[in-house]
Amino acid sequence: MEEGGVDNREKLLYNITTMLANVFFPLPSCGGRGEGDGAKGSRLSVLIVIAKPKQSNDRKGEVTVINSLDRALRILEILGNSDNNIGVSELGRKLDVDKSTAYRLLATLSARGYVEQEPETKKYTLGLKIVELSSKVLDKLELRNVAKPFMKKLVQQTDETVHLATLDLGNVVCIDQEETPSMINVNMAVGREAPGHCTSIGKVLWAYLKEEELDYILKKKVLTRCTARTITSIPELKLHLSKVKEQGYALDDEEFTIGVRCIAVPVWNYKNKVIASLGVSGLAVNVSLDKVAELVKITMEVRDRLCLKLGHKK
Repeated sequence: MEEGGVDNREKLLYNITTMLANVFFPLPSCGGRGEGDGAKGSRLSVLIVIAKPKQSNDRKGEVTVINSLDRALRILEILGNSDNNIGVSELGRKLDVDKSTAYRLLATLSARGYVEQEPETKKYTLGLKIVELSSKVLDKLELRNVAKPFMKKLVQQTDETVHLATLDLGNVVCIDQEETPSMINVNMAVGREAPGHCTSIGKVLWAYLKEEELDYILKKKVLTRCTARTITSIPELKLHLSKVKEQGYALDDEEFTIGVRCIAVPVWNYKNKVIASLGVSGLAVNVSLDKVAELVKITMEVRDRLCLKLGHKK
């Protein structure tokens, strides 16, 4: 890289850093300047620079760009926007790199499943890995958006907190929560991982896994004892999960937290696949064992309407 290029990058980085510092850490005012048009305009211009950086055909002039990664991502964009499959030479021309560089990038993407090569034409197209990842993103975004009004309805009907959870590489993750307006409620932060063996939202998700998938997860997990009621034996847990699947819901009877009782049911999508668990959590004094059956019935009714919205047909 030329020395001048380094100097220009350092100057640009310095200018950006200075602007950000002025916005987020302003110095004490000397002239009594308030939040006038000038201040607002300055702040807006900084946000525009950050949100939508100036496009340039000279990729080497961009700041903090890893060239190999940038080119690989551009390959995915080129293949995705093309109506036809593309060969190595053509991709090299579009990237402004030699054929051998284009081939190495394609070989790496192909090894990861992001692109595929047609055996006959030797040309490339997007791989199934792209479909897999995009499908996961869309499913999660759609699920939260679609489930929100149903979660609100469930809170209104039960007066308890409602959680929505999914699996991420075997880990149970709370992806949304709707709190009860009551003074005291059960709160689980969105994005937090929950143990699968002692929470209702986790047990439901694990119960509907294939046996080999569950075995793989249990090999890596430690069944930590959270309370005296927590199941810590794998054989006992498997037997319990079988019951959960048979009855169609899971109960956390103070197994994760003393004084808290929860129930959860599975949520199916249009592929007839369990993609989430819908749970209701409350204080044990409010969610008594006598009320569990009624709570499960209400939750299942709301869940069925949610599944119908997601395209599931019994």
